[in-house]
Amino acid sequence: MFHDLLEQGEYLCSVSTMHRVLRASQLNGERRAQRPPQSHSVPRLRADAPNQVWTWDIAKLPTQKRGEYLSLYVVLDLPMSEAQFKTMKYQLDYPRRFDGYDHAMRWCQDYVSWYNHQHHHSSLAGFTPYQVFSGEYQDIAHVRQQALDEAFAKHPQRFSQGRPLVKLPPAEVCINPIPAEADQSTIETGVNFPTLPRVKQKAI
Repeated sequence: MFHDLLEQGEYLCSVSTMHRVLRASQLNGERRAQRPPQSHSVPRLRADAPNQVWTWDIAKLPTQKRGEYLSLYVVLDLPMSEAQFKTMKYQLDYPRRFDGYDHAMRWCQDYVSWYNHQHHHSSLAGFTPYQVFSGEYQDIAHVRQQALDEAFAKHPQRFSQGRPLVKLPPAEVCINPIPAEADQSTIETGVNFPTLPRVKQKAI
């Protein structure tokens, strides 16, 4: 909501104020049972432009038939495939159970279109994946900044940190970046993707 309004040149309050209001009304927080943390190998990937890193993940979609599931494979040009499934299952119109393959396909196609073109991603500074991929975010950032500047000019006392500046998407994104202080053993624990050379060899 915050980013939608800001793109229309309207600033009501900060994101933290919106969360505070939602908390007071008990309208935020985890809405579904969370899986406990898992222990896996650590992949280390980095991208600073589109089409450099593609990630994929699988989700089980329950059907109306007890014990029957459809497998949803998602491939993304950003390191957020697992977070994307959580976003998907938190949608207000997410069916608890699908009637079958066609129902799941239709719903997922609508969801993917929404995710790419309307979902303001927190890891992309509130821009949609498409806005970042296409470069549109640069023009939109100007609209956002104008709205913030107008709000600051009218009510500077509301901004304890001074003039607010629009945040831009990160110049690079990483999956499990190597910490600056990492020792050699930490660096070597990252996944080397042993099957990758075989896959590349088959593709050549």
